[in-house]
Amino acid sequence: MASKTTSTLRDKFSFTRLFLGADVSNPERELEAKIINKQTLVAVENDEAADMIDMSHHFSAGYMNQFDLKNQAEVINEYRSMSTHAEVDKAIDDIINEAITSDADENPVELVIRDDESISDDIRLKIEKEFLHLLHLLKLDLRSYEIFRQYYVDGRLYYHKIIDPDQPNKGILKLVNLDPRATKKVKEILTETDPVSKIDKIVDTRSYFLYDPSFSNISTGDGVSTRTSVVATLHQAVELSTDTVAFIHSGILSGDNNNVVLGHLEKARKPLNNLRMLEDAAVIYRITRAPERRIFYVDVGTLPKKGAEEYMMGLINKYRTKLVYDGTSGKVKGNSHQVSMMEDYWLPRREGGKGTEISTLPAGQNLNQIDDLKYFQKKLLESLQVPKSRLESEATISIGNRATEINRDELKFNKFVQRLRRRFNGLFLDLLRTQLILKNITSAEDWDDVLMPLLTFEYASDLFIKEEQEAQVLEARLAALDMADPYVGKYFSRETLMKTILRMNDQDIEDELGRIQKEIKAGLYISDEEQSQLDNGIHDDQIDAELKLAKANKPPAPPATKK
Repeated sequence: MASKTTSTLRDKFSFTRLFLGADVSNPERELEAKIINKQTLVAVENDEAADMIDMSHHFSAGYMNQFDLKNQAEVINEYRSMSTHAEVDKAIDDIINEAITSDADENPVELVIRDDESISDDIRLKIEKEFLHLLHLLKLDLRSYEIFRQYYVDGRLYYHKIIDPDQPNKGILKLVNLDPRATKKVKEILTETDPVSKIDKIVDTRSYFLYDPSFSNISTGDGVSTRTSVVATLHQAVELSTDTVAFIHSGILSGDNNNVVLGHLEKARKPLNNLRMLEDAAVIYRITRAPERRIFYVDVGTLPKKGAEEYMMGLINKYRTKLVYDGTSGKVKGNSHQVSMMEDYWLPRREGGKGTEISTLPAGQNLNQIDDLKYFQKKLLESLQVPKSRLESEATISIGNRATEINRDELKFNKFVQRLRRRFNGLFLDLLRTQLILKNITSAEDWDDVLMPLLTFEYASDLFIKEEQEAQVLEARLAALDMADPYVGKYFSRETLMKTILRMNDQDIEDELGRIQKEIKAGLYISDEEQSQLDNGIHDDQIDAELKLAKANKPPAPPATKK
């Protein structure tokens, strides 16, 4: 039975690969994975955030996937609802603006290929051209902010690669953004019991993406799904090969098998809910306790109890006001009487009392105390990992020589942004791998072993800030170089100073020295040796001129006298 299931899995695996139109797998790596699976006792590290399904319980796998998608859709909807809150939206906006920016003069992301003898100039140009094509498919120059924001808020990003199955060498024709609420990665494992140790060992694995568009309509708020039956929508699910989908996630994993992806907003859920409840409670308390109340002591005379009650209700309805606070919109709703006050108190008095009387109940005290609100607001900002100073409207930005110091929060925030960029780079690497293999620019083996380690991505920054920072760094390096110049040839070599102070590598040094020699030959300036000789020659000429002048102006010696 195990061998039959294994064969079925392999056949199905080949079919899902053909869905892309071409084989972009690495047979060597797959063989290594099979060897590892046979020797491990548990499923290999699930860093792909996939649902682990043991095929020995295959009858329940479909239901499990459906309920996992339902929970995932509800979590993402909650993240999106959180992002509309004013403080959270401001923090997200600051994070996205720091992580990626779009300028008219340059692309948001540039591909950097490190120098290596294994990559020719022709291959380098082809790779750069295909990367620009992928940026065009993503429309990154127009939608860089929206794409990165979706990745940050939802905690995951899926892109479906569309190609021509008949002509796969055309590469990726279009990229379709899949709804993360309807997409889930699944990893099926096949186990068999070892007859000696009686321990279940992994025989085979298969990964794919499950897409069910019906989960895009899952609603939250009351916690009830818009669908009435999970089984009724099983036919809508589509299975996609791992090669057809580019998938990145936040890297924050939870669950028994690390199969639950949490967004970066997960840490802010509790502080935000506390802040929302406290804000609503503070508004309601201030509305109800701020005004002074009137107490009406109404003389009902000798009216019977029922008649007294009707008389009192008539007066109450005549002067009554009823205001209701709407927590969603923040407005106070209700029709109030012009001359009435809010929630007045009406008390009957029998004949023989003091008669009708109206007194005033004082308003609530200490209504201006908001220390508790500030506490939860601070907790919210800390959970979002944004420095508090960035969210203050009065705060200013120091650029250039005025920005000589940086606080600890800014340093941590910069590292956080760098981590976000590294995770986001996975999208470019996945798409570029598929594109280069489909166009026969590289093979799957060369990509994994040679090309991918040489690729890095450089993100654009605001031009004015970038220029000011670069000018400040250059000024500091030139000052240090000027201080070290007298020690060249005595304690340091020129090459050492170029590497340690100017931060040049061997290739940079070779290029700069070559440019200097070209400019010397062109006569733009003279060399150091010629300058030294010229300085010495001018010095000798000056000495000779001064000696001749002194000799010419010397008075003649007096004639010698004879004795």
